[in-house]
Amino acid sequence: MKKNVTIAWVSVLLLGFAGIAQGRDAMENSRYIIHGGEVFDKQTNLTWQRCSVGQRWREGFGCEGPVNFYYLKDAVRLGDGVWRLPSENELLSLVDKNQKRNIDEKVFPNMGSGDPVYHYLEYWTGTPINNQPGNIHIIINDNGNSLGSYHPSFAFAVRLVRSGQ
Repeated sequence: MKKNVTIAWVSVLLLGFAGIAQGRDAMENSRYIIHGGEVFDKQTNLTWQRCSVGQRWREGFGCEGPVNFYYLKDAVRLGDGVWRLPSENELLSLVDKNQKRNIDEKVFPNMGSGDPVYHYLEYWTGTPINNQPGNIHIIINDNGNSLGSYHPSFAFAVRLVRSGQ
């Protein structure tokens, strides 16, 4: 009896590890390659931070903590020569109209909500409007729409990106 229980547990463990490996392989073969708090998008050749600025990545839990909101001048300063604000088109590339919330929440978990009624976050991008400094497009993640320009005195969330892996 003891031998059968041991064999059963070993079988369960092996099947569990096989399932985890299979899930990881499925994710690796998808559009995204995930490395902890970063994700590489094979379609666009961009690496994204999985968490909005202010949150921190915690393995097994996702993005933790509150999302910070920045005025445009401060959002631009978050770039460090490697990480930067995405362009409007780059940010829109994350939108998948087949997803319930349009952004893959397995890849970008715990995005939170900036608005308690409408449940969306608005993000700054580095795309100027009509060459007018300070007016930058923002995106709402629930429907993936570009909203147009906003004055730099508004505060919005930031998700940073870099080129390549």
